Amino acid sequence: MNAARLVASSALAVIVSACGAPVVEPALSISPDRASFDGRVERVVVKIRAWEAGESPGGGVVHLTAPVGHFIGGDQEVLADGFVTATYACSPTEEAACLGPIRLSVEWSDLHATTLVVGVDPVAPVPVSWEVVPTMTSARLLALGAAPDGSAWAVGERGTVLHLVGRTWVNVSSGVVSTLRGVAFSATGAPVVVGDDGTVLEWSGERFMLTTVEGADFTAVAVDAHGALHLGSATGMLFDQRLGGFEPVLDLRTPVLSLARQDGELWATGDAVLAHFSAGQWLSVPLPAQGRFFFAQTGADGIWLGGERMGTGSSIGILVQGPSPGWRTTLLPEPVRAIAEVPGMAERFALSSAHLYRQLEGGKWDVVEVPSTAVALASRATGDLVLLGPPGISLLRK
Repeated sequence: MNAARLVASSALAVIVSACGAPVVEPALSISPDRASFDGRVERVVVKIRAWEAGESPGGGVVHLTAPVGHFIGGDQEVLADGFVTATYACSPTEEAACLGPIRLSVEWSDLHATTLVVGVDPVAPVPVSWEVVPTMTSARLLALGAAPDGSAWAVGERGTVLHLVGRTWVNVSSGVVSTLRGVAFSATGAPVVVGDDGTVLEWSGERFMLTTVEGADFTAVAVDAHGALHLGSATGMLFDQRLGGFEPVLDLRTPVLSLARQDGELWATGDAVLAHFSAGQWLSVPLPAQGRFFFAQTGADGIWLGGERMGTGSSIGILVQGPSPGWRTTLLPEPVRAIAEVPGMAERFALSSAHLYRQLEGGKWDVVEVPSTAVALASRATGDLVLLGPPGISLLRK
């Protein structure tokens, strides 16, 4: 979608009291913020604001409706300090009415507001361009994670921890010199970092707090729905956080390559092995497709597994999405190392051993030009992409 135009929305109602002082009555507004189109689905992020009498921020649930298309995440959102955003999606290739104009409506506390958005005929996706941003370190970075607050964290050799705020990397002292290999985030958005020599680092808000697990080199970390940590090691052992520390719970007998959380469940990948954590227990499960899976990663519609499948004299890339209603397999020309979905923009990217791919209409993957070889990929809540390149280099989508 090239643009979304606001036609009508409610505004603050201001009246004058008998003594001449203004009195602000409850009010509600909805307005488009940004829009995108990937060749298949148009998405519009809308801002919703609510005020109580006296202009204090409104609270509670707002209800959203649209005559065609749908709101991603459902038709209800919860106000936080009088504000919330919602993403509306509609596919003109499936429903002609998505070309609009479309009236989006919101209701709250007996108030009602609307806005009109206008679609456009399907066009090719907007080209991707990049800004080269120095990381200000010569250390090789090995893992990258996008935090809920829109920032990103990268970790790597010599205890290096970097925090990307806006478009600037900041070096954060880890207090260790061990190689760091995994990063995840707590329910509050605080980073948790793991690495060699049994290193577990938890961010206190001001600095990292160190816990050491003797005899383990950690390769991956995930945080479950209850806030407990789960760790994967280079020997293939999975560790769960229990009272008194971390306990080994399942041996995959091959290095754990990644851990990912999907709602209340966890997934762990190794070399041709897969484990699933549900109801408080880890179990090895059959692979959903033939291949070696390098990563498990959370997506909007479930979990993604990615890696390689051996072909005739070479290997190709494999992506598997599931598990409900079933596992769906996609093949790419090269082994896949990471995947990222851009919030609110209906875009999906896959990083292979040689290229960056973007998924287009009909599920086709097309190569995106990148000015440098990339080793890690993440998508921030702000809607942009972050790539880690060779030492000293990162790439941010313009």
